[in-house]
Amino acid sequence: TSPKPRQQFFGRFGVMAALSLAQTTVMALGNLLFLQVQVADVVQFMVCFWGAGLVFTFLIYALVFSFANLGKAIAVLLLIVQVTGCGGSFPLQLLPGFIQALSPWLPATHVVNAMRTAMMGGAASDFWLQMGELTLFLIPAALLGLVLRKPLAKFMNWYVEQVESSKLVG
Repeated sequence: TSPKPRQQFFGRFGVMAALSLAQTTVMALGNLLFLQVQVADVVQFMVCFWGAGLVFTFLIYALVFSFANLGKAIAVLLLIVQVTGCGGSFPLQLLPGFIQALSPWLPATHVVNAMRTAMMGGAASDFWLQMGELTLFLIPAALLGLVLRKPLAKFMNWYVEQVESSKLVG
């Protein structure tokens, strides 16, 4: 018997998850051991890397699984918005009001807040609250990859036909 679509979805994601965990482990340990970054809580620091890696990998995976190359473009746009809107580069208070309103709806905002708590110290409940809010982003990604993919298939077929007929992409 062939695997069901959800089994294929999670099975393929398992490979991506393993790669994500390996990559984030190397990054976090590199920060701690090579760069000698001082952190208030090493366990929280590692969990933040692992959680962020898994959530972002799942988001990108669901986008690409559902939208193919268009999903890659959406993921890049999401990245661009998050770089400016998460409060990691500039304090949110200095950013325009619409970006401040958008910030809580960006996964990177919760990663930055959790990382600040892990690195600078603070209440453990603040860290776990941010990680919990980050985890909530898995719900729409799972809905996209598991539920909406099939209804979107017709649109994606039309989209691929349009792109191929334009001869802009070889």
